[in-house]
Amino acid sequence: MIAMTPVYTSAQIRLIEKYAIKSGVSGKSLMARAGAAAFEQLALHWPHSKSIAVLVGGGNNGGDGLVLARLALEKGLQCTLYTLGDLNSLKNEALDAWQELKAFSPAVKPIKQLKPNHYDLIVDALFGIGFKSDVDSSLQGLFESINESITPVLAIDIPSGLCADRGIAEPIAIKADTTITFIALKSGLLTAQASEYCGDIHVEQLNIDKALFSHITPPIHAVRSLDFVDHLKPRKHYTHKHAQGHVLIIGGDRGMNGAVTLAAKAALRTGAGLVSVATHPSHAALINLTQPEIMAHGIEKAKDLKPLLEKASVLLIGPGLGQSDWSKSLWRSIQKCKDKPKVVDADGLRFLSQSSERTDNWVLTPHPGEAASLCGETTQNVQSQRWKIATQLQNRYGGVCVLKGSGTIIADGEQQTVCTAGNPGMASAGMGDVLAGIIASFIGQGLSLSDAANLAVCLHAETGDELAKQHGERGLLASDLLTTLQHKVNRR
Repeated sequence: MIAMTPVYTSAQIRLIEKYAIKSGVSGKSLMARAGAAAFEQLALHWPHSKSIAVLVGGGNNGGDGLVLARLALEKGLQCTLYTLGDLNSLKNEALDAWQELKAFSPAVKPIKQLKPNHYDLIVDALFGIGFKSDVDSSLQGLFESINESITPVLAIDIPSGLCADRGIAEPIAIKADTTITFIALKSGLLTAQASEYCGDIHVEQLNIDKALFSHITPPIHAVRSLDFVDHLKPRKHYTHKHAQGHVLIIGGDRGMNGAVTLAAKAALRTGAGLVSVATHPSHAALINLTQPEIMAHGIEKAKDLKPLLEKASVLLIGPGLGQSDWSKSLWRSIQKCKDKPKVVDADGLRFLSQSSERTDNWVLTPHPGEAASLCGETTQNVQSQRWKIATQLQNRYGGVCVLKGSGTIIADGEQQTVCTAGNPGMASAGMGDVLAGIIASFIGQGLSLSDAANLAVCLHAETGDELAKQHGERGLLASDLLTTLQHKVNRR
């Protein structure tokens, strides 16, 4: 497995910075490096910009912006500072940066006078990672005008108004086209609302000694499918279908056969040796006709599941399962099957929320609404504290929890990982069924529950991004992913 990218909390970032200063790197030097790195991003992405507005806050984030402003003026750019208060009241390194900038006699105006469309670029250096409160109501209108303008934005360290730990706008944040973040990735840049505000993210370590990072254990790692590429090596020539897992998908109440069909196709396209579907008798034959490789069985009563359960190596329950008496009887049968690894999705999660069952032998795949039911919270609270909720669900129910959404979080009891791939076009019917089918497929092929969940989430999201890039996000269908998924699991 390739080393995953560490992600830190804002408190840990401040601690690393403290270690760096203790080791002999001055705070002034760190600020100079940050401002210079930000200016490099400015020159890289907007080389033709002539007029720049720098929004300057009252802390070190504002100091970084002042360093950038000085470098811009040295290069002959027009640079206007928009401030929240008197720059002479800044402290320490930020005040030093202002004293050095004064020699260039920059234009300084109150932030409320900003007219966003009058500039080629806006540099957001208002609030840093220490910002914890709501954006003042007097600034919310300004933030809205910046977000509605055509002027691009470079955010320094984090877009102002975005929580550096939770990824939530409080209640609004400045939308950046590019965010340059310092020292390391922060957890709030990768989940919840972060993708709406951060744009492209560039990490600048500021030449801090890597040994200093060893003192702190990152609670999160960002993952890509490439981090699990060892699981996608070519198969042995002498392998056979029974060595690649037998996935049994249970669901598809009357009129809901699409969900199990999508899950089954996804399992097949990602390498499952055998795929069976236990579904409502009214459409079992139809599934066989549309995809002959799927072994579809009509289940009248729960007892009809027994021979199928015995043959399967992994169970997926929930897609299209419904909430009927028929559905409940199948769920009860699955609860009794303790020796098989399971993936629980959709309606299966709704049944689980009504019980106190816990096991380490399953993967749960809730979206925020289902997560809310599982932990007794509102959907809004789930979204506002996604890291915490993913951990709570894993602690309560065991196994691996995949909290879906923008910045999907995977919690396995030992670590949390986050996948930042994916796009709004994937907010459509059937996408979750495809993901659940992929996870079950990888478990059947011998991956651990955690590796199966991580690899499946990343492949699923990256495939959606690839298709959206080719054809656009709007109108992206879950079934569109299937052929591309096959290509991606066979890459060399």
